[in-house]
Amino acid sequence: MPELPEVEVIRQGLIKNLPKTTIKTVDCHCEKLRYPIPTQLETSLQGLSCQIITRRSKYLLFNFGKTLLAWHLGMTGQFRVVSSDTPIAQHEHLSLNFICGQSLRYRDPRRFGYIGLISQPWQQHRWFEKLGVEPLTEQFNPDHFYQLCQKKKVAIKTLLMDPRAVVGIGNIYAAESLFRAKIHPARRCSDISKQAITTLVHTSKDILHEAITVGGSSISDFIHVDGQQGYFSHQFQVYGRHNKACYVCHNPIEKITQTGRSTFYCASCQH
Repeated sequence: MPELPEVEVIRQGLIKNLPKTTIKTVDCHCEKLRYPIPTQLETSLQGLSCQIITRRSKYLLFNFGKTLLAWHLGMTGQFRVVSSDTPIAQHEHLSLNFICGQSLRYRDPRRFGYIGLISQPWQQHRWFEKLGVEPLTEQFNPDHFYQLCQKKKVAIKTLLMDPRAVVGIGNIYAAESLFRAKIHPARRCSDISKQAITTLVHTSKDILHEAITVGGSSISDFIHVDGQQGYFSHQFQVYGRHNKACYVCHNPIEKITQTGRSTFYCASCQH
């Protein structure tokens, strides 16, 4: 599933590649992704131009003025910008066609993505109202996160991936952040020192920035709007490296399951 860096890379790619002209037509090639596609999508967007594209958590927000289109990529969602006369490819479920002759195509083989037309203020919509802080903002800081940890008895990796606490970090970047901060992923939040939490917050921000800089992690279906792949997967220290030697201490990377997800860590380096 695309995590925050991948969604941010896609947002930046869309800003560069999305036509600045108005939408001529909207073509839906299926009725339902994860949820039914809004029936009023074409009538609501026709004749409008996208003013800005922002991101909240793993959602892309296409602002058409009074109309906001929220888009979640699910597990396999991809975008490409092509000429409108380009044949529809397999698994391309939606096309925004612009008067300039270009088209924004959405491809999603597993169809776990979803879209919605949302009224302002969008922050009050049920998809967003309970989301936690953005990890790349000043709201995600050592004081705030330490106070939150003191109230929790769950494992630190569980909290780091809880979107009600902090959004978008996801499995890959939680594992990599905890390794760099030298914190065992199963440690209880309330038992971790303020100094260690401070390190973790700064480390998480650094890793997310690094991942965005190199285009995210292409480990499954993730590609950029221009078809390129991300290269942060070449920098993984623990994720996906079960039984391989730790780059620091040379002991084998271990794997456990937490809340249904695989967690990779070094038992020697992380305490």
